[in-house]
Amino acid sequence: MSDVANRVGLRPVDPPEPPDGGWELRYGGEAHEPVNGARYDVTSAIDGSIIASLPNADRDDLDAAVDAARDASREWGKSSPARRASALEKYVARLLDANERLGLLDTINAGMPIAATRMEARAASSITRLAHLATNIKGSTFPDAGGVWGYTTREPYGIVGSILPFNHPSVAAAHAIGEALAAGNAVILKPSEHTSLSALEMGRLAQDVLPAGLVSILTGDGPVIGNAIAEHPDIPRLTFTGSIKTGRSVLRAAAESIKHVTLELGGKGPLAVLPDVELDRAVDIAVGGMNFRGVQAGQSCQSTSRVLVHESMYERFAHRMVQVMAAIRIGDPRDYQTEMGALAFRSHFDRVRGYIQIGLEQGATLAGGGGIPEGLEGGYFVEPTVFTNVDRSMRIANEEIFGPVVALMRWSSEDELIDIANSVEYGLTARIACGNVGPGMKLARELEAGRMWINVANGGPMGMPFGGFKHSGIGKTGDFESLQSFTREKSISIAL
Repeated sequence: MSDVANRVGLRPVDPPEPPDGGWELRYGGEAHEPVNGARYDVTSAIDGSIIASLPNADRDDLDAAVDAARDASREWGKSSPARRASALEKYVARLLDANERLGLLDTINAGMPIAATRMEARAASSITRLAHLATNIKGSTFPDAGGVWGYTTREPYGIVGSILPFNHPSVAAAHAIGEALAAGNAVILKPSEHTSLSALEMGRLAQDVLPAGLVSILTGDGPVIGNAIAEHPDIPRLTFTGSIKTGRSVLRAAAESIKHVTLELGGKGPLAVLPDVELDRAVDIAVGGMNFRGVQAGQSCQSTSRVLVHESMYERFAHRMVQVMAAIRIGDPRDYQTEMGALAFRSHFDRVRGYIQIGLEQGATLAGGGGIPEGLEGGYFVEPTVFTNVDRSMRIANEEIFGPVVALMRWSSEDELIDIANSVEYGLTARIACGNVGPGMKLARELEAGRMWINVANGGPMGMPFGGFKHSGIGKTGDFESLQSFTREKSISIAL
């Protein structure tokens, strides 16, 4: 049990004040009660208490949002990138002014440490970068061919639908808004039904700063409103972040109207620990890459949930990793000393704990963590957990847990390492910890992952593309090509 859990425990959670207009759907620049009048309760991950009643949107609400978005997108798409950038800068200024509230909403709602959520809320400033990057979106010219000259232009799709995950609520919403609007589109966001509060606030903050109808926020049940967005014939561009299972459903729904779809799906990222690496450095990469600290509590598709350690250092590595993980400060996320908070909602908490039980039943050794921290039993808290003696056939070695659970596996030859690393259906991320970077760079060519780190847990130059191989998704995010994908190319030929 951590120092913070001992010292802080849990304080009662006060529901956050609703925004002006209440917790309502946001489209057409206004707050709207759902057409069907249906609502659902949202709980705090800190103690399970009900903190808000949110509108449960359906197809009728979506049709109204699409009508508003269609009208707004026509003029917005014709405006210059510089004009769009100016408007988005004003919106970002409003988001930054609301930084404290947005961070607190994510903390109370999703159980993320307040020090991290306030930093994440400031990531809204990335909208400005995307807006100015959009000035580089341009077409091409083609040489005269028998008296005919050619050129291409890039035009916005009009309306973008974005279905967001429950982790990184503010960042995911800001990025979806930034990419769609910077490229000249309107956007209809469907945040996770479990972590919608900050997105609804961001929709309210768009009022009077951006043209009415450009930003719509529709909350509700994923299979209902999420599926409606995926299949709506007037939404030609779609992004989704979530599980492989749901991604398949989204892709099937989108196929009916032949949408341009980007999918960022699950991960089961390996960390390959080579025998020449310094022990503490490798452990730091493993713990940092697992994303225990900060907003995630292990709830990240990028996490190093499989750590593949050379047999010569396996026991020493396992012992040291358990020590480092036990020192992570887990406690009330409203305390600034807390490093790791709660899991986002009850059913996910139960799912993660179920995987811990599966690991035990299938013969893995629980080397550290695995329980509920003392003093935090009222919320959705799970200790940082590490299993040793994990066999590649076990479910905890193959299935995405999306929580603070790590599987340590042995390898003896490079062929065995590559085989284990590439044996799962996922191909999102991978990491390598090594002494000599030459073998690490060689190994990187063999690992099936769209995003890799060598001797670093996270980070990298701004603008690098992010996206997976295999079943981990379609398309990339984060780079200029991703931004440009929110436009479509038109070829024009002219007789001279």
